[in-house]
Amino acid sequence: MIKYFESKYVCSGICNSALFYYSLTVELGPPQVTCLRYLKEEVGDNLTYLGVSAILAGIVMFLIWLAQYSMWCKHDDEEQTTKEKDFN
Repeated sequence: MIKYFESKYVCSGICNSALFYYSLTVELGPPQVTCLRYLKEEVGDNLTYLGVSAILAGIVMFLIWLAQYSMWCKHDDEEQTTKEKDFN
């Protein structure tokens, strides 16, 4: 991945610029620019759909959990009818 970005954009490192290039020749001198901005431009737009689908899946799973939880809760009406049957 670093080799691809270095050859395409003549950059080095992700967060901090490295002392020398990983795959390019030393004759170019020390790297001046990091690859983080270029990485964000190449990958950033494609991850939007992944994020939206992950949020929607999380919401659906939460709603399913609420529905299942409500089936296991004891309601007051059921408790009263059970106590009346036991009493009689």
